[in-house]
Amino acid sequence: MKNIFAISIYTLLVVLGDLVFFWIGIMIIYQSIQDFLKLKNISKESTQIDWNRLGKPVKFLGKMISNSVLKKPPLGEKDCIYFETVIEKYIVRKSSGDWRIQSTTIDSVPFVLEKNGIEIRPEFEKDENPFLGYSLEFSTEMENIEGNIEKIWKREKLTESHRIMYYALYQNEKVFVSGVLGEREDGEGLKIFGNKKTPLLIFKGDEEEYRSFMWEDIRNSALLGLGSLIFSILAFIFVIVPDLEKLL
Repeated sequence: MKNIFAISIYTLLVVLGDLVFFWIGIMIIYQSIQDFLKLKNISKESTQIDWNRLGKPVKFLGKMISNSVLKKPPLGEKDCIYFETVIEKYIVRKSSGDWRIQSTTIDSVPFVLEKNGIEIRPEFEKDENPFLGYSLEFSTEMENIEGNIEKIWKREKLTESHRIMYYALYQNEKVFVSGVLGEREDGEGLKIFGNKKTPLLIFKGDEEEYRSFMWEDIRNSALLGLGSLIFSILAFIFVIVPDLEKLL
């Protein structure tokens, strides 16, 4: 009786774990499909930027311009419009480990997106991050980076298990932009914003680079989801079914 009870508890736990893997696989594949549909919708967007496109999705290759005093980033000596600094710590587990974000610092100044002499102001909430397509890494454009890293290292009391990742956008940076075109509240120009169907994105690069970036991300996510589903199905066939046969 004890053996049967133990087997049933074990089988129940395995079934629950298998359902979790199956659900994760479904959700990852679902998100991959949503990303594919977004990419497909962007390909249909107009590149025409004028008052006749108000309230409609648009896309364009422009550049970032700011008339404000630029930010002095914590790494590097080149002033920028936007920067993001992430401190990660390597967490060791029993058989492996991974990097976990310990702190993130994001700062920027007001800027506009310029296309053929037309200035378009991006609008997004403070908790939104429309910037996409970049990797947090050390830029070759930075000057005196070692000295700045040393200062941060001492201030944050970091150890050998930490690393610092960095990203910045500069004056006249070329970006691919997608969103909904609108009129600014002051009536003095255009703005671009996002909604549920057409989220605002500002990609460091052109449209072709954006599509390549998204296709790689969609492919990797779809493979991960498919792998989770296959693992779940195999576990059901070779582990759960034999256990259920023992109970019966």
